[in-house]
Amino acid sequence: MKKTKRRLSKYWDEIILRAIPPYGKFKKMEGEIKEHFTFVSWMFKRIVLPLIVFYVIVGLVLNINIFGPLFIMLLLFLYSNFLPDTDFLIKKTRDKKKESLWYEKYSLLFFAPVIMYYIIAGRARPLYSTEERCFHNFRTAVIYGIFLFIVGCIFWSETIKRVMLPLFGVLGFIFHLMVDKRLKANPSPDGLKNLKVKNQYLSFGEFMVELTEEEKKVVEAMKVLGATSESKLKTADHIAKAAMLPKGRVSNILLSLTNKKVIKRVAREKAAGYYLTESV
Repeated sequence: MKKTKRRLSKYWDEIILRAIPPYGKFKKMEGEIKEHFTFVSWMFKRIVLPLIVFYVIVGLVLNINIFGPLFIMLLLFLYSNFLPDTDFLIKKTRDKKKESLWYEKYSLLFFAPVIMYYIIAGRARPLYSTEERCFHNFRTAVIYGIFLFIVGCIFWSETIKRVMLPLFGVLGFIFHLMVDKRLKANPSPDGLKNLKVKNQYLSFGEFMVELTEEEKKVVEAMKVLGATSESKLKTADHIAKAAMLPKGRVSNILLSLTNKKVIKRVAREKAAGYYLTESV
């Protein structure tokens, strides 16, 4: 199993990373899956499982085929849990003229496996957006749900199936936003309460630090680079390449993060080094 994992990691980092951003390393993806699995498994028992029971009971009462569609819905639920992260393939731009048309961006949302194949194969045109992580919001979840409802109407005539397909998909999508803290929920054994949009904060020790999107991007890049202690320092050049941001801008962001005590700066002869003060 460990050999297979090492081979997969090597394949991913050597081949796949040629076509996608450098912060999409295998270890980063593995950590993302583990983080989502823990939360989703907790939520599955309290929300999705009762929903499945309700669907089965209604299907038996109405005497309709339910188990085939149910299998598809569960696969869709798992798939939707990772779908928002496909927006890392959309490059941020400040030039509104360069921004991709709305249907070009949403084609990645609706047909992610196909579009990702063409991107990795180098046969797709780059996508641009003026919005940072443009799929990580509730608006996109609603649009995704509408798309799934249309798909359900095409393939099924029963109302229950048409409704349940987007419901499973949107639940998976929203659970991802909760894990990424784009939506905040205070879960209780009875379900989810007090759902609200979360501000851009990261927790360091006992403090809540407000970060901009670019600051969060730099922090993520430093985590990928392993700059988590004084013995693993990284320069502004390394961080700029990993974050895919101009060096001048990264230097200003590093200064801001240093003032916020999120990172520490270590002066050296050639170039200063930086590391995260605490893991996030």
